[in-house]
Formats: sequence, structure tokens, C-alpha cells
Amino acid sequence: MLAAGLLGLLAVCVVLAPAEAQLGQLIKLVYVHGALVMVGLGAFSLAGGLGLVALVVRRRIWYNGTWAAGLAALIVWIVYSLSSMAVTGLTWGQVIAWNEPRVRASALILLAAVVLAIVTGWSAITT
Repeated sequence: MLAAGLLGLLAVCVVLAPAEAQLGQLIKLVYVHGALVMVGLGAFSLAGGLGLVALVVRRRIWYNGTWAAGLAALIVWIVYSLSSMAVTGLTWGQVIAWNEPRVRASALILLAAVVLAIVTGWSAITT
């Protein structure tokens, strides 16, 4: 319910946000894009913090929380990556701007998150 409420609040904020002189209504997509970056990085940080606690405390619930936060972060980061392509395509006319360091960094974070999700999922199955 919290996620649905926050998505509803985001929708209201996007609708009520004013247009910008250069980008017009597209600025609203940039706002959502920026919010997804911050939420994704925050979720990755939360997963990392929970992982450190899980290593110290050694309780199953902390491992489960780490996995859930990491999975949520990965989902948000995938949505961010897709929205990034849409925003870049609509504003710059280029779907993926590989010459931008932030785009390369985002792709590396996505790759690392996918690899870590696969490895942790696989290790959970085998143990």
C-alpha cells in the first residue's frame, strides 16, 4: 500500500509540475528519471547496510531483508535504465548516449546488480 501511495503522490507531483522553457512538458520525465536514480542508489545503499548487519548478527531475517532490498533496488534500477533511454531519446535524439560517463556508470551498476542477484540467488538455492 505504501508503494501504491507513493506512486500516486509521484503522479500528482508530475501532473502539477510546471513546464520548462526549453524542454516543455518533457521536463516532467526528467524529474521522474532523477527521482528513480536517487531511489535506486538509496535502495542499493540500504541493501549494502543490511548485508553488513547480516554478516555481524547472523540472523536469517537480516539476510532476507538484504535480499529484498537488493531486489527492489535492481527493479528500480531497471526502470530507471529504461526511463533513461526514453528521456535521452526524447530530449537529445539519441537512445543511449554511451559517450556520457553517467550512462556508462549506470550500465556498470546495472551489470553488477544483475550479476550479484544471480550469484546470491544461486548460492541461496545451493545452500
